[in-house]
Order: sequence, then C-alpha cells, then structure tokens
Amino acid sequence: MKRLILLAAFGLATATALPLSAKNISLPSPAKDDTVLVKLANGAKMNLILKNTDQLKSFQNYSLDSLMIMLNKYIGEAEKMEKKNVDGKDYTVSFQPSKEDKSGRKPEKINITIKGLEANEQGQSKITSFNIDVEYQEEGKKKATLKSTLTEADSIKREQRKNSRHDSGMNFDLGLNTLLNTGDNMLDVAGLKPWGSRYVSINPYYTLRVGGKKSPVYLRTGLDLAFNNYMFDRNYVLKETEDAGNNYTTLEKDPRNLDKTKLATTTINLPLMAMLDFKNQKGHSIFRIGAGGFAGYHLGSHTKVKFEQDGRTEKDKERGNFNLEEFQYGLKFQIGYRGVDLFANYNLNELFKDGKGPQANVLSFGIKI
Repeated sequence: MKRLILLAAFGLATATALPLSAKNISLPSPAKDDTVLVKLANGAKMNLILKNTDQLKSFQNYSLDSLMIMLNKYIGEAEKMEKKNVDGKDYTVSFQPSKEDKSGRKPEKINITIKGLEANEQGQSKITSFNIDVEYQEEGKKKATLKSTLTEADSIKREQRKNSRHDSGMNFDLGLNTLLNTGDNMLDVAGLKPWGSRYVSINPYYTLRVGGKKSPVYLRTGLDLAFNNYMFDRNYVLKETEDAGNNYTTLEKDPRNLDKTKLATTTINLPLMAMLDFKNQKGHSIFRIGAGGFAGYHLGSHTKVKFEQDGRTEKDKERGNFNLEEFQYGLKFQIGYRGVDLFANYNLNELFKDGKGPQANVLSFGIKI
C-alpha cells in the first residue's frame, strides 16, 4: 500500500468538493441530514454530511493544504498499527487533532477505517480501502462531517501485474549504424558519417517469465519496425548499373559538392531474446541482460542526394531495391541498469545480395527508451 497514492486520491476528492459540478453531485430530498455525494473518475467517493448550507460554506474556512499534511501524519500512524493487524478484520483508528491545537482551525475528530485482506506469505495484510471521516465543530453550530472512501484497486492491479507471468510494453531504440567486413570495396573507401547514419526502431514487446514468481529468467519477443540511414562520406552516391544484362549496385563519386548523400531502408523484424531481469523487493527492475536473435524482411528503400545549384538547394530522391537482401537475420544484445538500457544488433547476412553489390555487414547500437 502506498501512502502517497491514497493521499493523492484524497486530495483530488477534497479539491473537487469546492468547484462542485452538477453531474457529479446528487442532493437527496431534505431530511434530517443533507448529503452531498461527489463521485470521481478514479473510483473514489466523498460525502459531505451537512445540517444546513451554512455548514457547507464553513468548509472554506479550513486550509486544504493543512488538512493534507495532517492526514499524512495520521495515515502514517494508522499504517503502523495496521502492520500489526494481520487477521484481515476491518478496524477503526480515531484521532482528535483539535486537542493538539486549541486554535479551532483543526478538525475535532478524524476516524480512519482500514479494510484489509488475509495476511500474505510475509505475514502482512493488504489494505483494500480507507474510509476517512473528518468531523468539524464550529462554536455555536452543529457538527459537520466530511467522509471520503478511498479504494486501492489501482494498487492491487499493479501488484497483480508485478507478479504476472506475462508483460507487454513499447520501446523506442535510438542509435547509430556502422558497416563491418567491408574489405577494400567502395563502401570502405567512401565510409559513413557517424552522426548521420542513424538507427531508429519502434518495438512493441511481449515478455513471458520462465519459472516461479522470483525467477529472473524471461523470454521476450515482439515486432521491430526499424529505420536505417547510411550517410555516405566524400561525395559518393549509390547507383544501380547494368552490365551484360545484369543489374549491379555500386558507389560512384559525384563531381558536385554534396551536402547529403544517403541510403535509407525500412525493415520489420521478429526478435526472440532470453533475458535475466533482477528486481528489488518492490518488484522494480535493477539490472537486466539479454541476448538472442532476430529475423526480418526488407519493406522498402530509397536514396537521397542534397546539393546546392544556382543558389538553390536541390534534392534528388530515388526509390528502388538497390539489390538489398530482402530477408535478414542476426544477433541481438541488451543490457540495462535501472532506467537505462543499451542495445546492439548485428546482421549475420550481408546488406547487399551476394555478387550484386558491395560486401558489408550492419552493426546497429544505441540506447532504448
């Protein structure tokens, strides 16, 4: 149970009580007490039990910030007592702030009712909701009560998700590309501009834990939509040429002074990785490391050349296959500490088809977001 979650919910409930909206409030027909009910989107409810409208107006005389600070103190005391109660029974703790401060600016009485479940394996009970009654007494007037019911459904859902065998999410990979095993071919001569040869990937993932609740072993898969940029240096341009009826992809030096010359590709990949994810007692990941492989398909590619001509910026863009390998496969590696993860992908097959273009293998590396 997180105290801040409960305080935030209560603060929202209390703050909402001032700008009351018609659709969130129901006023019963006049009776012994009038009740103003405020329903919130997060499931919390707040009741103002009033004898008359003057009591409603009187609540503006109390500082909500002070009330939140006060409740922080008393909920903390209630939590300490709750830890000793592991039988799952509901119980109420009462406090009288007005006796601590004779200024009359504090509530006369605060009742905190804790609703718990059966004790867990560690001997601790789980709180399902707080019922908080705050009673105010103004001199010469009848008592007014502020009631708030704060459920912890969201916390329970998070606890269930933390212990679930399955998990899913979304990562964004940002990094750079480099070419390996180029030998002495034109790709090695031309070279790549490091900061211009970017790698971007959008990858929704699905994780399955292998073993019991405390097992650090996971399998991860999903889909990677990857965008690779290869920014050539020294005015080299990628071109397709014909020779004896055969099509080849080559790099040729352009006589113009080029501002940009690049090859851009889009691929979709299916990864599969084995992960070790070590977590703390709260279920938060501290250190993780994983390795595996991927297989993918080339969706599309284009070249782009940017240059100055007659004082104007010109761009030439050409779409094509450029004899790139349609299917690709390789190795993946990931390592992370707390909120920072680094990755590396290595293509085992070459960027271009054998005998149809320069020899090269792609290595992508960077950071996961």
